Amino acid sequence: MIRFLVVVLGCATLFLLRAEAQVRPVYDMGAAGLLHLLQRLQTTASVLHTGAHPDDEDSAFLARAARGDAARVAYLSLTRGEGGQNLIGPELFDALGVIRTEELLEARRLDGAEQYFGRAFDFGFSKRREEAARKWDEREMLDDMVRVIRLFRPLVVSSRWGGTAADGHGHHQMAGYLTPLAFKAAADPTEFPDQLREGLRPWQVRKLYTRPLPDAPGTLDVQTGVFDPVLGRTYAEIAFEGRSQHKSQGQGTTEILGPLTSTLRAIASAVTAPAPERSIFDGLDVTVPGLARIAGLPDDALRAELATIDGAAKKALQEFQPLEPSRSVPPLVEGLRAVRAARQALPRVAAPAGARADADFLLAIKERDFTTALVRAAGVIVDPLAEEDTAVPGGAFGVNVRLFLTQPALATLVSTAVKAPAGWTVNQAPARELREEGFFRPRERPTTTTRYEVRVPATAAPTQPYFLAQPRQGDRYVWPQGSPKTSPFDAPALVGEATLSIGGVEVVATQPVDYRFADAIRGELRRAPAVVPPVTVGVDAALLIVPLGGTPRQRRIVVRASSSSPDAVNGTLRLRVPAGWAVTPQEAAFVQRPEHALADERLREGS
Repeated sequence: MIRFLVVVLGCATLFLLRAEAQVRPVYDMGAAGLLHLLQRLQTTASVLHTGAHPDDEDSAFLARAARGDAARVAYLSLTRGEGGQNLIGPELFDALGVIRTEELLEARRLDGAEQYFGRAFDFGFSKRREEAARKWDEREMLDDMVRVIRLFRPLVVSSRWGGTAADGHGHHQMAGYLTPLAFKAAADPTEFPDQLREGLRPWQVRKLYTRPLPDAPGTLDVQTGVFDPVLGRTYAEIAFEGRSQHKSQGQGTTEILGPLTSTLRAIASAVTAPAPERSIFDGLDVTVPGLARIAGLPDDALRAELATIDGAAKKALQEFQPLEPSRSVPPLVEGLRAVRAARQALPRVAAPAGARADADFLLAIKERDFTTALVRAAGVIVDPLAEEDTAVPGGAFGVNVRLFLTQPALATLVSTAVKAPAGWTVNQAPARELREEGFFRPRERPTTTTRYEVRVPATAAPTQPYFLAQPRQGDRYVWPQGSPKTSPFDAPALVGEATLSIGGVEVVATQPVDYRFADAIRGELRRAPAVVPPVTVGVDAALLIVPLGGTPRQRRIVVRASSSSPDAVNGTLRLRVPAGWAVTPQEAAFVQRPEHALADERLREGS
């Protein structure tokens, strides 16, 4: 016989698999962050690094390329590290993969790279590539690598692994083996045509590097121990700080100073580079005027527009003053106008459609970077905050789009908005003071605040990582149709926007909507608002052991029902048990009133 006890918890917050990373992007903030953006405006350099697991990557190489060379940089991990250990909690397998995804994102906030993932599930240690190929399906893993190359469109790819037994782990061997195949397949329009039907285009990576081998020494030493006087650190130091974010794996380490190198071995190239090489970008024209050639346009295409963009970018950097960043506003306005003019002129350029599309891809990145730099130089901060961290299907909550203008004379607000998924409704609502718990909390005074009511459709699914929405197929995730394949998580569901006029041009500054709260020990923490079920149920033990035999056995199970709804909830709990088992009581009713109603009742009673 099984006896069960019902416990009803009021307004419980569910454990959400996704939580926003809490490490602040300190090297992207303030004058140093703006200077980095201005340096990035000077180049079209880009590099993709590949590996098998979180913490495989050469993070010093990433930091040097992103922070030192001002390149677009990304790391592709075939897995999310679900087969690793967990030193910080009980989560394993899929849940550990979510934790390690967040740890990678925290590391990327520091080293400045972006992050992508394959669909492979880390099934644990493997000695041979052949085993990984059987469990993962080699063709599907290649599909993922080619997809990321076509999405990110890097000029350079660098593999952390060589694809031989020298890599040790079979997963490492697999990642190293597939990278050269992806280098070739990404440029072939007959490979993975489904990606082309989705809107991706073939892309020719220009240079490919991998790790040195005993019989194949390195050809290039990338200096990662270089001291950056603006950041006050070496790129390797920043990388080691990022390495310490892999807390579940016990990767905390000292931050080494002094000369350090990452040695690479060139194995393929579509360009002629000098020997010996001094940079992974040798042989590539990564200047702004060189954008046309990189994209495959005629040499004289967009010459005037690109020259104007280049001149404006250089002037913005020359005018930069850490204590007076607004001095860079006029050249940034000029550069943004020139980028938009170049994009408008592209359809009239006599060139293949693919070349025009590649040029527009690069110009869109430049427009985004000019916009971001202009908003920062003008001292604009957009900080949209949700009034609740969770909502149930059919429920509603407030979002306050807060705008801070540190130099009001430079920017004029045109409008604000909250962007939400299809089916959600967003309406401007009366202002309400944002209530936050905590002592000694002075009232914030934004330049403007616009409050919106966001209503979640009754059919909305609970928030969860897209790669967990469908059951795994063996040791591979199944990505739902329309999901952001290879991304760490879904894009933010809610985004606050402010349209501004700066220097006579309109720009849109965006920021994901956060719920903000204070932890007594860790201070301010943020997470994205999530859709949760009105009621969740669980038992006090995940495992019940009952000895076999003719003697009846009795066990006690505690069943908990948790309500996240702001409205009253009632229902009936039952236990499903094997045939022949008896349960007492057979069912139990529960009623949960909303928390504010209980508080009002206590006040009336004088408690």
